[in-house]
Amino acid sequence: MRACRLPAVLCVCAPSLRGRLFYWSGHMIFYTADLHFGSERTLRRDARPIENWNATVSPEDTVYVVGDIGAHDAPIPARQLRRLVGHKHLVRGNHDMGLPGQEALFEFFETVTDLLEIDDGDAHVTLCHHPVVRLSGLMVHGHRHAVRGQGYRALCGLPRALNAGVDVNGYRPVGLSELIEHNRRFYGDPLRGAHGSPNDDFVAFNADDCFTRQTNFD
Repeated sequence: MRACRLPAVLCVCAPSLRGRLFYWSGHMIFYTADLHFGSERTLRRDARPIENWNATVSPEDTVYVVGDIGAHDAPIPARQLRRLVGHKHLVRGNHDMGLPGQEALFEFFETVTDLLEIDDGDAHVTLCHHPVVRLSGLMVHGHRHAVRGQGYRALCGLPRALNAGVDVNGYRPVGLSELIEHNRRFYGDPLRGAHGSPNDDFVAFNADDCFTRQTNFD
């Protein structure tokens, strides 16, 4: 299933990068996360997400990578990133923070942020590597992989959170409707991905599986 083609999309960066607006038109939008190119545990499957990516995405499409393109303290996986087609945007993950030579990321990504908000069709989407769940619209995240542990059980109670990790989504980028479909199966929740009513509060889900309320990200 391919994502819906949209006439226009307006993207606004995180507050720390406020003032940078990005506008595209006439393309399809995809999401993915947790590629971990070049790490010891993924070296044997590096080719699989690359091949699947290029079989799914066209050069005109947009892909949001919601963190962890490589391994912590390892070089930027330039060889793999060069092979990926499309307009790529990185929302950094914890492994990306440790990559040396961060400025080189702009050779492969049109934007690099830590949190991003976009409109995808009639859905408002917040993107952050760690599950930071907005109470209005949808939250697309990575980090949790396909592990069904304590964090999974906590996220079961947050039906607007969508896991974009490659191991939840067939090792390829997916459009929003398919992302919702995969997460409904992963969580066993046929209503997952329903849009909420407007509300500007956030609930932050940190790496220790604890919840903290915060009013904004300024």
